[in-house]
Amino acid sequence: MAKSGIEFKVRRWSDRDARPFDVVALDHDNNRQHYQPGAEFSTEKGAEDHAVLLTKTLKDDPSRSKFIRDCWPVDGGIE
Repeated sequence: MAKSGIEFKVRRWSDRDARPFDVVALDHDNNRQHYQPGAEFSTEKGAEDHAVLLTKTLKDDPSRSKFIRDCWPVDGGIE
């Protein structure tokens, strides 16, 4: 069964940056990957904690998925 909705994934986007981790929103309904501008982390643990917070926020208020789809930049299709 295909996934639907939005899920969050930690990724290492750089090997040289001081804050190489971020959290992307995988939009399974539209096959898009969105990123949150300015939300970069120096540790994988920091990014994982942020992903947990985003997941809880989306669960508590599902209407926020529209904000993510409309306002977070698209960073390509789901990998």
